[in-house]
Amino acid sequence: MEAVMLDRAVARAGELTSPLDTLTVVTADHSHVFTFGGSTPRGNSIFGLAPKKAKDKRAYTSILYGNGPGYSIGDGGRPAASLPAAEDKDYRQQAAVPLEMETHSGEDVVVLAQGPMAHLFHGVQEQHYIAHAMAYAACLEPYATEPGCRAARRASHSTQCSPQTLLTLLALCGAALMSLPGSAGVADTASVIGLSDPTMKLLASLTLCLWAGLSTAIIPEEEENPSFWYKQAAAAIDASLKIKPRIGQAKNLILFLGDGFGIPTITATRILKGQLQGRLGPETPLALDSFPYVALSKTYNVDRQVPDSAGTATAYLCGVKGNYQTVGLSAAARYSQCSTTAGNEVISVLERARKAGKAVGIVTSTRVQHASPSGTYAHVVNRNWYADASMPMDARQEGCKDIAWQLVHNVDINVILGGGRKYMTPVGTPDPEYPTNSQQNGIREDGINLIDTWLEARPGARYVWNKTEMLAAAANPSVNYLMGGRIDHGHHDGAAQKALTEAVEFDRAIERAGVLTDEAQTLTVITADHSHVFSFGGYTLRGTSIFGLAPSQSIDGKSYTSILYGNGPGHTGPDRPNVDHDTAMDFEYLQQAAVPLNSETHGGEDVAILAKGPMAHLFHGVQEQTYVAHVMAYAACIEPYTECQQRDSAPGIRATPLALLLPILLLPLFH
Repeated sequence: MEAVMLDRAVARAGELTSPLDTLTVVTADHSHVFTFGGSTPRGNSIFGLAPKKAKDKRAYTSILYGNGPGYSIGDGGRPAASLPAAEDKDYRQQAAVPLEMETHSGEDVVVLAQGPMAHLFHGVQEQHYIAHAMAYAACLEPYATEPGCRAARRASHSTQCSPQTLLTLLALCGAALMSLPGSAGVADTASVIGLSDPTMKLLASLTLCLWAGLSTAIIPEEEENPSFWYKQAAAAIDASLKIKPRIGQAKNLILFLGDGFGIPTITATRILKGQLQGRLGPETPLALDSFPYVALSKTYNVDRQVPDSAGTATAYLCGVKGNYQTVGLSAAARYSQCSTTAGNEVISVLERARKAGKAVGIVTSTRVQHASPSGTYAHVVNRNWYADASMPMDARQEGCKDIAWQLVHNVDINVILGGGRKYMTPVGTPDPEYPTNSQQNGIREDGINLIDTWLEARPGARYVWNKTEMLAAAANPSVNYLMGGRIDHGHHDGAAQKALTEAVEFDRAIERAGVLTDEAQTLTVITADHSHVFSFGGYTLRGTSIFGLAPSQSIDGKSYTSILYGNGPGHTGPDRPNVDHDTAMDFEYLQQAAVPLNSETHGGEDVAILAKGPMAHLFHGVQEQTYVAHVMAYAACIEPYTECQQRDSAPGIRATPLALLLPILLLPLFH
């Protein structure tokens, strides 16, 4: 509720001030090990129950904590959540680890801004950048004599800071306490120290926001000198001032889609990448950190507030929100009802690009029939209809086609790289990579080898399944179609080390794409379909392994890891085991979870969109997930935006009619 009041305060500040002369910034000091998941239907109370019971046959709430006072496992195990108790304002949601007070978490937080010089807030920045950007915008020290600032001052109507402006700035930290179960909150904190004036209450909030715990980690000596941070921020502001939107028609489109690559995962990946390089961790930039434009994407499905990968794929690839577990269809289609397919198909930006004469491709580290890549070509009411053998007989008789069939027949895709061979070949066909493993044999019941079908229809096509064949095909100029596959090794078990290690590889792929493409002609977009109920907190020391232990023990006298899950297979039952360093660092270790599930669920929070290249500046603020597909189509001037304003404004647009669209590099993070 406090967060709702914060939003009202922001709205009220907007009424009392003018964006012409008032820079308003909204941000947070940190986040919390707060998650919400459970695939809850849209319209359900955010404080309500997940639609299915947990592995222990007991109900659980959508909202869960990684740690905190909500841990309530006794001799009889975890208590079942129930209504209306779960919606009581004093109810404490369950947690994986018992603490007297839930801890902060370490992921990046959002900065939103409007008003003079608000464009300085872009990309991924160090937190101290906020203070410097605000000082620069107001021409305060140390930027009072900057030529650029003086020019901005002369152009502005006013440089005076009104009381309303002060209140706007002070109100922003009021949400810092909102996720602390059992905390007094802003008003109570103010009354404890004898404050009653609303402004003083806000000052109390600000004071609390500036609190920092002590650390004994080895910190670079230069970071103890304020000048280090001043120089860093000044350089960042200078770089920000030089950013200019690239207005032009995009020749190439690349979409990097990290499945489950939520903001907590981005931060944890940054820390791991730095530590793999022998650094402390969080200061190490990811390749994606250099992208100048950032927005937030709202990920809900039409019928679920915590989405799945099928409905989200329809949104960010086709530009239309769909229902849970349906792909490439509007929300008029119904899950598993074949008869609702026809007439409700929606078209992906990849298919539109192919029709416009561009070469297109999908590259994924999971099966090519998975919900996310299938959004580029399939129209199916059940994301699990991978092959005809996966479908009910009545659906087959009604004429619905499986996803593998649609991959080969629906869109003329030039490059297809990923897993899922067994859905392409007849029952009993041995897998070339694992010929002795019958579990990997083909499963198609129609007797069709879809790989052969694809090859026969495309002169110059080549099928590969190993590195040697791949390199040979790449070196052969006569190859203009390429299909390659491997067995799906997606992570479904909530093992954080597996997920984050693959996320580091994802970032390397982003970096490599930047080397191989021209930013002046290529719009590159990075986003996620959804997040997960993954958190990392515990006030770990900087330099501590991201997979390591919190520095203090929990109230049960046992150690716990920084990384925890709201739900998942890491739930340990009535007696939470102690965790030692060696156990926590094991690659197969499953981090503890508050609620037992066979597979950890998605999270419902917004995810980041990062972009660079032509028209990348269109990615800003908070958008519906469908916006991704529309901006990509607009940037390339393809349907439905062939009359785009920037058409033919970039040099060389007509010189090469074929351009590469890599819609998905899919990371099956967590699930």
